[in-house]
Amino acid sequence: MLPDGTKASRVMKFLLFVGPANAGKSTLIRGISGCATKGYQGFVEDFLRRRRVYVFSASPQETGLTAEDYQAALREAVADQACDTILISVQPTRPYRRLSMEDCVTLASQVAPFDFHAFLITRSHNSGRQRINVSPIRTRLR
Repeated sequence: MLPDGTKASRVMKFLLFVGPANAGKSTLIRGISGCATKGYQGFVEDFLRRRRVYVFSASPQETGLTAEDYQAALREAVADQACDTILISVQPTRPYRRLSMEDCVTLASQVAPFDFHAFLITRSHNSGRQRINVSPIRTRLR
């Protein structure tokens, strides 16, 4: 059911790549989607499946993306019948003025019913020593 009370015609996949700064989230998203730049936001064509994915390759914590702009982008993706997946990079920080990972999930849920999946990147690709505690992130995303 959509927030406006109408029935959803489809449920899109929503893939969150969660990890600290410099963990390789954007690199992973670029590799999966083929988007050209680290800070890319928008549609990417999947020519093999003749579908599209909507990509937020830089985390909202880095870009300062507002809640309004975030939901507008999600509505654009949902309105595109060729789009079936959202890819987003998020940091497990607790920002005061920018969107948190919980905000990303909550705001998306207000736009449409998504099939959420979170992939936790627990080590920095620059230094194998930097690890994050996965348990609090799991709790925050439930």
